[in-house]
Amino acid sequence: MSPVRFGRVLLAVVRQLLLPTTTVMSVLGIAFLMNYCGATATLSLAICKWSPQVVLASLRF
Repeated sequence: MSPVRFGRVLLAVVRQLLLPTTTVMSVLGIAFLMNYCGATATLSLAICKWSPQVVLASLRF
């Protein structure tokens, strides 16, 4: 494969993976931030308090 063709293929792959990579990194960033500030624990306690069925559903394997 010539260097020019390799460059074109590489550029096409980078363009194709740009949106999925950005999406995954955004989700990971939000998850890290929510864990760091305690929002996930607060939300889980609130959900369990408001809806006991959620607790029962989460205990099933």
